[in-house]
Amino acid sequence: MTRRELLKMFGVTAAGLTMNHLGLGPGAWQALAESQLASVNAVFPNSLDPVLSATMGREVRIPNTCPALNGKPNLHAGDLGTTPLDRTHSLLGHAITSTRDPHQDLELALSRLLRGSRQQGSDREPLEAAAREALDILMGETRGRVYDGFALLNINRGAFARDHVPDEYKTKRLVDSGDTVISEIDGQRRKIWQVTVNMLWYGHNFDSDTFLLRIPFEAHPYDQLRVDWRVYSLVQEDLAPSTITQDSFGRIFHGLDSTFTHIPSGTLGELSVNYPSLMHFRGTYTWGWGVHPPRVQFLQPIVEIDEDGSLNPPGLSFATRMKEGLRLDTIAEAAPEKKIYRVAEAVLNGASGARIAAMLTDPEEGPNGTFREWLRLASDQRQLPPEAWEVLAREDGLGRGDFGPYDIVLAYMNNEIYGDTPYAQFGAEGKDGVIRDWPQGGLMRVKVINFDGHTHYYRNVDFGAPLISENEQAFGNGRFSFEKFNAKPTYGAPKVAEMQWRTGWGYVPHVGIAAQSGVFPRNSDRLQLRPFTDQLGHTHYGYLFRNASGYFRFDPPAAIREGDNLPAGDSLRDEDGHNGVMVSFDAEAFGVAKMPEGPITGHPNQENFANLTFPGFLRNPSSGGDIIPPTPVWAPFLALHPDTGTLRTPDGGWWVDETYLHGRPVAPNAAIVATIEAPRASGQLFYQFDPLFHDNMIFSYHPRSDSLG
Repeated sequence: MTRRELLKMFGVTAAGLTMNHLGLGPGAWQALAESQLASVNAVFPNSLDPVLSATMGREVRIPNTCPALNGKPNLHAGDLGTTPLDRTHSLLGHAITSTRDPHQDLELALSRLLRGSRQQGSDREPLEAAAREALDILMGETRGRVYDGFALLNINRGAFARDHVPDEYKTKRLVDSGDTVISEIDGQRRKIWQVTVNMLWYGHNFDSDTFLLRIPFEAHPYDQLRVDWRVYSLVQEDLAPSTITQDSFGRIFHGLDSTFTHIPSGTLGELSVNYPSLMHFRGTYTWGWGVHPPRVQFLQPIVEIDEDGSLNPPGLSFATRMKEGLRLDTIAEAAPEKKIYRVAEAVLNGASGARIAAMLTDPEEGPNGTFREWLRLASDQRQLPPEAWEVLAREDGLGRGDFGPYDIVLAYMNNEIYGDTPYAQFGAEGKDGVIRDWPQGGLMRVKVINFDGHTHYYRNVDFGAPLISENEQAFGNGRFSFEKFNAKPTYGAPKVAEMQWRTGWGYVPHVGIAAQSGVFPRNSDRLQLRPFTDQLGHTHYGYLFRNASGYFRFDPPAAIREGDNLPAGDSLRDEDGHNGVMVSFDAEAFGVAKMPEGPITGHPNQENFANLTFPGFLRNPSSGGDIIPPTPVWAPFLALHPDTGTLRTPDGGWWVDETYLHGRPVAPNAAIVATIEAPRASGQLFYQFDPLFHDNMIFSYHPRSDSLG
């Protein structure tokens, strides 16, 4: 395979796409699946890549996917260094002279604002000085303070740090570290690309100066990544940047805790961590464990596919929507940060002292609530704003504290998630911050309210059970490890994800059933699995979603079923003996996009696909959405409309709202109710988020048991 071919493959796999022709002989996938299972259940140096192993004819493992070896951390590139915060410099390079957290300083500023508003006389300078200080805190312009550079209002401020990409939201481009390594994949010397990520930990919050990682076009897929973490810590917590890898099918295979290292309160902690080859790197969740739901932040790679810096379609969607959506005017008026902004704005626009005092203290005047209530809400997002209870009263007839039919209620505002559940009142004394278990096939009802002025998205992911037990013992100063886990979307994912659940997360064109290991690892995950037969007569098991009006048949023709040394065999057959594997017409969890009947006009490589038409076997005859597979030909249409070739539909909407590439859309100032059917029993957590505005848009719930048999 040439470098250009690898780069082309990489340009799509890093976006969640797939190779479409691998040339495996009959029975090869059976042996490969057994090998995968062995690699999960035993302690191997690194995880197996099933596709590269098949194409190279030997066992190929993914570099830097063994977090712990011989009872010790395995991925640290050096030791943890800590420096007292008052002996170092802020993100923006200023000597730190104050280590209070931003919510404490906001309370001081608003208290001064209230005192100034009540003073008699014409001197407004104390009042205006307090308003300017509040605005500086909201915007991250606080020279000398530990949070200098970390804004509370989540808007696009462009390149506020030296290593940011200009005009883009918290975007950094990987740089050549100058170091190299002999690749475990091909034995060649490969580059190590580097990025520095700065984080601020305070109260119940994480913040970061990085969200999008631009992977340069010149990077080779087998090159590796190193992240230099710098954590300004005002709380005692553990650094746990958990890697999400992807196999070469482009679907999530597993995640792993790459480290779990204690960062003392009041210090700047610095630690370098090695990550997998770039083609396997899907992103990193950075966890804390001291508070439930835990603090979480995400790093999202976007891939350059040309020398001019052009991005692959999903990356283009991320970059474009960050620029267009993260504006001050789209931040919800319900957000406590926006309420504080409105008060400070009113001061600087000349509002009277009496008016300012009323805005701060009278629930009936100006922003809803009082400034102390705003600060309590902003400092602990494990609760709902009063506006959410008003929505529940108006739409569902529920009183405050009554969740009615809902297992969870979430509120999006300021590009963050607030939430609560009847099973765990997180702020109450004696509660453990976890929720009830769900059995396989169980239903969870979630109400999602979007108070922001731009579309948000919703996805639920089940992390599954721990697959190994080697990590936690190696990180003795950490409180918990997720070990290795198999993360899979259960709601708000493209329709192809539903088809993959039905086939054990394994159908690949021209390859057949390449079921991943660890998808259904426990007895409780296999109680309701349904069989089907592949073209070679082998029986496989997967989950059939029941919360649907009916089913159509996924029945690929012979030309799709066959590959090099792989005969087409017979059609796929479901358990009733009819051809094709059953997929629901309209399971609400999955995309609703309908591809055009005629020739595709908007393909980015139209000159190479002059007669491209959407295959009938992928078409849903009902209204529930076509299966757009993550292959090089079809995956662009998860982001780009097939008629316009752009992110927009002909009527000006976003095409991803139909495909669910970023999740199920939640319109501005609107709400949805998501009914989530569990294709396996409760795992370690339910991870809920907006996959597009993903920086601070994360909320995870932990079932009471992490193993159900």
